[in-house]
Amino acid sequence: MSQEIEFLGRRTDMHVLYRNHNVLVMTSHYEGLPMVISEAFSFALPVIAYDCPTGPAEMISNGENGFLIDLYSKERFVEEIAKISLDAELYSKLQYSALEASSRWDAKKLCTLFYNKLKSIINDKNDIRRIS
Repeated sequence: MSQEIEFLGRRTDMHVLYRNHNVLVMTSHYEGLPMVISEAFSFALPVIAYDCPTGPAEMISNGENGFLIDLYSKERFVEEIAKISLDAELYSKLQYSALEASSRWDAKKLCTLFYNKLKSIINDKNDIRRIS
């Protein structure tokens, strides 16, 4: 396996890796909110990922900015990688949509939304206490 795959270990230069690659392939079977997808989108990288119970389907629009693959469907995973590498028009479309999707998953925007939601919950609890 070491002849086919190079394990890079911990990296602090992810931007360099994103710029030097064409697609993000995620073979996880379990995820939370995978920020790596957002990072890939910000570099116009389409994402191919397993459609695990949470995470990728919330970020990937199948066929628009990447592909969601049924869990454990290795053959389809390989087919989608080949499809992207052989069809330049499809690849360009996926790239454009990935870059467009990156703004929805911007870390600062997500933090602001989360902060505002927490603030709203706290204010609602305070309002209920005042009524009681």
